[in-house]
Amino acid sequence: MERGFWKKVFAGFLFVKKVNIDKILIIMELLRDFKKITKSDTSLAGGKGASLGEMTSAGIPVPSGFVVLSSAFEKFLEGADLNVEIDSILHAANHKEMHTV
Repeated sequence: MERGFWKKVFAGFLFVKKVNIDKILIIMELLRDFKKITKSDTSLAGGKGASLGEMTSAGIPVPSGFVVLSSAFEKFLEGADLNVEIDSILHAANHKEMHTV
């Protein structure tokens, strides 16, 4: 979607006094409109998201929408420092004893 489109959309919110379009565009990298998703995007959008994108492209009636990309989850893990905690737990687990994993 074009930068101008999002500027108009977010400028319409009365409670927003000043829109930082650059921050919004960073957020938009974590989302993708169905119209811009194909079956080759399965690793980013998941199976259902890719299917909805394909159906949209094929002209099948699908409600308009977007997919939260897998990169959003990765950013969440990084931002909350959960990667470090998960790695610590995985390294401490005894992989030979499956009940400890």
